[in-house]
Amino acid sequence: MNFRNLVSENPTTLTISPTHKCTAACYNCCVSCSPNIKHIMPFKRIRSHIDEALQTYPSIKIVVLTGGECFLLGKDLERVIKYIHKKSRLSRVVTNAYWAKDYISAVKKLSALKTAGLTELNVSTGDNHQQFIPFQYVANAIEAAVFLNISSVVIAIEAHPNSKFTRANIEQIDKLKKCIEEKKITIIEGAWMNFVNNEDNIPTDTICKDVISGRCEYLFHGITINPYSQMLACCGLTVEYNPYLKLGDLTRNTLKDLHEKQFEDLFKLWLYVDGPKHIYDYIQKKKKSVPEKFPHKCAYCMEIIKNEENISILKANIKSEIPNILSRINLLKAL
Repeated sequence: MNFRNLVSENPTTLTISPTHKCTAACYNCCVSCSPNIKHIMPFKRIRSHIDEALQTYPSIKIVVLTGGECFLLGKDLERVIKYIHKKSRLSRVVTNAYWAKDYISAVKKLSALKTAGLTELNVSTGDNHQQFIPFQYVANAIEAAVFLNISSVVIAIEAHPNSKFTRANIEQIDKLKKCIEEKKITIIEGAWMNFVNNEDNIPTDTICKDVISGRCEYLFHGITINPYSQMLACCGLTVEYNPYLKLGDLTRNTLKDLHEKQFEDLFKLWLYVDGPKHIYDYIQKKKKSVPEKFPHKCAYCMEIIKNEENISILKANIKSEIPNILSRINLLKAL
């Protein structure tokens, strides 16, 4: 049964990762980025995905280019931004700012992108990133973006309780502190969790309630495409590790078919209304087990899927939850 008519959401964001190649090799990168990766999606393929997404869902307001490191597209990045602008959509790039070795270089690089139509810059930094990209590069990029009056300028910091580099470090830099006070830049403390090892000394217990609880708000809101033209259900931290969240190959399926088929999936609808921690705790209660603690809601989603016993309990009980799921969907619509 397809519940599409009950969910009023239409995608508002298109996120494309043209490559998982990166100039950094962070220990706990959520998509295992590396300088050794060769594949970069060609411009024509990126343009094709943009065309299909906007034709299928005119509700899309912004196109996000992330990675990996999207600046490794070179001149194609400027071409993509220009094409997005031509389609009358906002554009955002997510980068580690490896290209901003000095202020003049940063202004030159961003000036070309702004002329092409760039509206938002999001720069990632933190303990791991700074092993490869000095924070001064980030500061150069941010100052250049403010100088050029780019509409939205964001610094996203790796965040966990043992982080050495925090918001406070940025606020000690006079130029950036002034920009923060004038609301010219925004700082986001993004969750950073353990994937490969624990060299970051990330605690395995709860980071904070806001990070682990709540529904999966990005489900159905966005279209996400990885470098290999796989469509993903979300842009969550564990999406590349979680086969359940890989919807299919866009070279063999239409974008609309893959997106709309999600509304036949009761588990995704449940994630949408209650979130993975709620479902994980429900399963543990059925098992009469003490729930473990994980540092992020995406980790709960991964824990549900990778455990065969959890999946069996989910399959055996999910139909009985249909009235609750549907009533919660109606409540969300009312709100």
